[in-house]
Amino acid sequence: MNDRVKHGFYIGHRLGRISEYFISEQIRGSDPDTLRRARTVTHFSLALITAGIFYSIVYVGMGLIESAIQVTLASSIALINIRVLRRTSNLKLAATVLALVLFWILTELALHQGGETSPSLYWYALMPVLATLLSGRRAGLIWTVVTILAHCVFVLGRDFGIQYEQVLPESSQRFWRFLVLVG
Repeated sequence: MNDRVKHGFYIGHRLGRISEYFISEQIRGSDPDTLRRARTVTHFSLALITAGIFYSIVYVGMGLIESAIQVTLASSIALINIRVLRRTSNLKLAATVLALVLFWILTELALHQGGETSPSLYWYALMPVLATLLSGRRAGLIWTVVTILAHCVFVLGRDFGIQYEQVLPESSQRFWRFLVLVG
């Protein structure tokens, strides 16, 4: 096994240990599906926190301080959420809060990045998948309807004359669309 593969396993092992820290003993002792869902909540929360740090730095670099603050706030709520999961073992609450935080930040960014043409709305496609993984098919269906309705509100808002703020400079809009598409 070469050093790059060993290094990759080491990083994956470390990230797994960080994630496991946020899972309480009560959840670890429960059924495998509950443990899988708890791990998924912590993994997505840690991904949201990591992406939030990255995007906050990029927004600050672009001079978009309000967007940086909003993303930092969403990341902070995600961190608090998994700390609460560890203390309370309330997986349903943690999954719901994670989905709400993700929806809130995507919608908030869209309001300031062009409305229905915002790059952040591409991430709405993640909402039903995340909800299904965390809370089951019913939650996935609910979030499918919510994201479709939210997108319709953006489109209808534009049709009724609402002018959405566009804080992204024209020169960087293409970059943001690319960044969203690659992950």
